[in-house]
Amino acid sequence: MKILVLKNRAMGDAVMGLSSLQYLSHLYPGAEIHYYLPAWILPLFEKVDFGANIKIFPWPAGFWANFKRIRTERYDLLIELHQRASSAKILNLCSWFLRIPYIFHNHHLKKGKVIHQGETRPAIQRDLDGVWSGLKRVMSWEGDLPSYLDFAPQMKVEAAVRPRVVLGVVASRSTKMWPLSYFKELIELLRKEIIDLEFIIPISHSAMDQEVKQQLDLWGIPTVQLSLDQLPQLMRTAKLYIGNDTGLKHIAVAVGTRTFTFFGPEDPLEWHPYDREKHLVFYNENMPCRTRTAHFCGLNTCEEHLCLESLSALEVAQKALPFLS
Repeated sequence: MKILVLKNRAMGDAVMGLSSLQYLSHLYPGAEIHYYLPAWILPLFEKVDFGANIKIFPWPAGFWANFKRIRTERYDLLIELHQRASSAKILNLCSWFLRIPYIFHNHHLKKGKVIHQGETRPAIQRDLDGVWSGLKRVMSWEGDLPSYLDFAPQMKVEAAVRPRVVLGVVASRSTKMWPLSYFKELIELLRKEIIDLEFIIPISHSAMDQEVKQQLDLWGIPTVQLSLDQLPQLMRTAKLYIGNDTGLKHIAVAVGTRTFTFFGPEDPLEWHPYDREKHLVFYNENMPCRTRTAHFCGLNTCEEHLCLESLSALEVAQKALPFLS
């Protein structure tokens, strides 16, 4: 059996999508699974061992390139984990013309054929809901609905753990960022207790990241700019990830590194689909401004920013020290 799985989304989504691959491998141990992602994400998985049955491919650009690839590979099943309009057109045509079952989950629909459709669910669980519901519909699958806690994403890399902490100081928007001065204070607090503790702060080439880098440079706090293929091994060497809810956090979880994650405008229910005893969250639930217009705050900037400024560096340091000592 040969299965195509597509997740045409961002880096963190690509990592969380690995959970569905593990579930499919569990159901069909002999299946060959091809995971398609945006081309720019592929280097992230370049040095990761997924075993013989899972292979990573770029989602080709262009309608006919995709059609030709799917026809050549002769897939038995097409799965889209987070359906997008552009890819849905291609996969629907392939399904009709090549007679291949196509299952998907459109997270934005309020009603549909997927179990719990329209409910706010952990992101990994939504993917699993879509896979399970689709298999039930087109493959007559009758097994129990899988839990996201049983299929956490896994990226196997070899690296020795060192006395170091990776700090995730940036995010997709400023309202998701724990104040930079708090990270500075956290470094100072932890170094008072553990003198030789190393801090690694990955920074990309984006404009927002470069602004953050300039401020850290003024404080004498070094940063590193790494390629995607270096990130899994870096995260594996760390004893702890402390930072904002970004792709770095999901990579840390997948390689087996403990995480502390800050949540402000968004409830961790959706974007932290992990065991919270191993992967702690810092989150102030009593913020009525967060749900004033939706189930989360969509602001890009906020003058008060109390949701994250209320989470002190001292509190984080006290909880981190037992894991670092």
